[in-house]
Amino acid sequence: MSGGIIDRTGAEALIPETMCREIITGLSDVSAEGGSAVLRLGRRLPNMTSRQMKLPVTSLLPVAYWHDAAASSGGDAARRKLTRAAWENVTLTAQELSVIVLIEENTLDDSDYDIWEQVRPMIIESMGAEIDRAVLFGSGAPAGAPAGIVPQAAAAGNVLALDEGAGGYDALMGQDGLISIVENDGYIPTAHIGKISARGFLRGVKDAAGQPIFRPMSGLGAATQYCLDGLPVYFPRNGAMEGGEAKIITGDFNQLVYSIRQDVSVKLLSEAAIKGQDNEIYYLAQQNMVGLRVKMRMAWASPLPVNRLTGAVAEGGEGLEPGENCFPFAVLED
Repeated sequence: MSGGIIDRTGAEALIPETMCREIITGLSDVSAEGGSAVLRLGRRLPNMTSRQMKLPVTSLLPVAYWHDAAASSGGDAARRKLTRAAWENVTLTAQELSVIVLIEENTLDDSDYDIWEQVRPMIIESMGAEIDRAVLFGSGAPAGAPAGIVPQAAAAGNVLALDEGAGGYDALMGQDGLISIVENDGYIPTAHIGKISARGFLRGVKDAAGQPIFRPMSGLGAATQYCLDGLPVYFPRNGAMEGGEAKIITGDFNQLVYSIRQDVSVKLLSEAAIKGQDNEIYYLAQQNMVGLRVKMRMAWASPLPVNRLTGAVAEGGEGLEPGENCFPFAVLED
C-alpha cells in the first residue's frame, strides 16, 4: 500500500485463489442462496475457444425400410430405398456478465471483518439471478442473445393456464397437463423450476382420491420432498422467477445447453472512476474506496434436434424432419 491506495499486492488477502471456484460452485448450486437453476440443470458444453462456437444439430434423421423382395418384380435384386442424415449449425455467441462491488477502505482496515465472506454470496446472488432471468425469460439479455425459454414456449403453444378454482392435479399430471405437453412434443422432462410461491400451490394439489400429492416422508414435521412425476422441483432463491409470468417451468433441460467462454475472473479496481446506474461518478482513490469486479462470459441455446417421437418424414421419404412447433419446455402460467 502506498499513497493511500490499495494496490494488487496489498489486496492479495482480499482475493483468495479459491474465489473463482467458490463462485462457480455457488452459481451451480440452486439449493443455495442465489444459485442459478440454469447452470444447475442445463447441459454444459466444452468451454468456448473464441467468441462464437458452432454446434452441429441433427436436422434430418435417416429412416430404415424393410425390403420386400416378394412384392418386388425384381426379386432380391430390387433396389433398396435411400435415406440420409443432415445437420445444421447453431451458433452460440458469448455474452459478458459482470458486476462491480464498491468497498470502503475503512471497512477493509477492520481485520476482524471477513470481507470476502460478505461479498461472495452477494456476487453469486447477482450473477445467478441475471443468468436465470436472461435464459428463462429473456429479461436483461443483451442484443443477439437467444430468446428466453418462456417466450419460446409461448410461441410453440406450450403455455398452460390454470383454471380458476381448479385443484391443479390435472394441470400438472393429467393427460393434457404440463408434463404431457412436453412429452407430446417428443421430449421427456428431466426437472421442473418453480416460483417460491409455487411451493404453497403444490402443497395444496390433491390427487383423484383427494389426497395431497406432497406428504412428509416420515412423520409430522419431516421435510417435504417436492417432486412431480418422480422429478425434482427446484425453487431458485435468487429472485429470478419472481415477478415473471411463469409459476412452473417443466422441460427436458438436456435440450438447454451452455458454454463458458471465460471462467469467472476477479480484478481489483483501485484508481478508477466508475459511473453508477444513477450517473453518479465514484472516484475510488479520492473517495477512499476500492472496487471488486467479477466477470464471466458464456453462451447458451436451445438447439432443438429432430427426434423420432414427433418427427415427420420429409418429402420424398429421404429422412425424418423436425415436427412443427415442437419445443422441449412447457410453462404453467402464474
